[in-house]
Amino acid sequence: MADALVLTLPERLLTKGSLSVLVVKEGDYHFDRAEIEYKLPGMRPDVLVHKGDRPLLVEFKVTHACGDEKIARIREQELAAIEIDLAPYRDRKLDEIGPIILHEAKRIWLNNPKDMNAELKLDNQLRKIEEDNRTEAKRRLAAYRVRRPNMSSIRKCGRAGSQSLRRSKRSAS
Repeated sequence: MADALVLTLPERLLTKGSLSVLVVKEGDYHFDRAEIEYKLPGMRPDVLVHKGDRPLLVEFKVTHACGDEKIARIREQELAAIEIDLAPYRDRKLDEIGPIILHEAKRIWLNNPKDMNAELKLDNQLRKIEEDNRTEAKRRLAAYRVRRPNMSSIRKCGRAGSQSLRRSKRSAS
């Protein structure tokens, strides 16, 4: 992987309610360089790739997934990280699984620093929808009040109508 600088990244989609924000589009991404077993504070990722000044940690899941503690350290350092599931290919030789590692094996995001901006965007969209819903509810209530008949007028009309009905019955008898 240190020689091949193209890696397929999985889609990263954040969802709240009925809204979604695409953080990363699935596809092949080109990187400037790759380092194997590069030591970072508190961790040593399997591979560290760089695109400009942005690093991406690549972890390989062979016998077990990344633990919560390691994921917490990744998040604390605000690093982007993916995990590539190589468990189904455990019995293959390394020279046979190059394309599998780079493009085919199942992969997930462990963390993406862009998530925070996407979450803010979703929160703002949800607030706008709630605000629009409140405004629409107020508009409908005001329209209803304008169209709604005045109940005291209906009662007066009802009394007057029943009094004239009684008079017409008396005069008919």
